[in-house]
Amino acid sequence: FHVLVDIIDVNDNKPVFTQSAYHGIALLGTTSAKQDNILHDLVTVHATDADSGENGRVTYSLQDTAVTWFTIESTTGKIVPKPGLPSNLGETQTFKVYATDHGQPPQV
Repeated sequence: FHVLVDIIDVNDNKPVFTQSAYHGIALLGTTSAKQDNILHDLVTVHATDADSGENGRVTYSLQDTAVTWFTIESTTGKIVPKPGLPSNLGETQTFKVYATDHGQPPQV
């Protein structure tokens, strides 16, 4: 007799960003700049996961402190400033972006 063994992927890999840091610029100060700021993505992050299937599917989220003024598209990693981003936030905003796979348990 023959035995057929299907090897399935275990969720043994974490998502890894393709860059160690990402930088974007939000233009503030004029009406048209604010419109551009709202309509265009600031930066798009990207992570890969060596697992297959759902274990390798990655979604993105922002650190809690960033969600007041920024949003991220969970499937694309596109970070966009929210309408009303104040100019008094300072020149630099630093926050974490999380990449999470869909394995059980999820890897971050």
